[in-house]
Amino acid sequence: MKFLMWVFKIVFILTLFHLFSSSLSLGQEPEAAPVPICAEADRLALLGFKAKILKDTTDFLSSWTGTDCCGGGWEGVECDPATGRVTRLILQNPSQRDPSIYMKGVLSPTLGDLHFLETMIISG
Repeated sequence: MKFLMWVFKIVFILTLFHLFSSSLSLGQEPEAAPVPICAEADRLALLGFKAKILKDTTDFLSSWTGTDCCGGGWEGVECDPATGRVTRLILQNPSQRDPSIYMKGVLSPTLGDLHFLETMIISG
């Protein structure tokens, strides 16, 4: 009988320990999934576009440096967080009344390499 009481106490203590440790882990924040850096093909397509712009009046393109176009540092570029592919390109100058403030250059065919692009607004 004493043996059964010891077994019961050990099982009870282990159950409490398990419940306590489970409740501690529930209070923790889940780790955020790492945001993928932009696909190399998308980065090269954007840099090809940038190379054809002779005058950037929006000053957005000056932020396009480094290898990660999806990390938020490339102004006007938005990516799908799951795939790291460029989905939106928004280069829009809010003041469009003065014709001297428009971008000047050629619309590069490399934009066609942005296969996941859903929205493109280029003005200003």
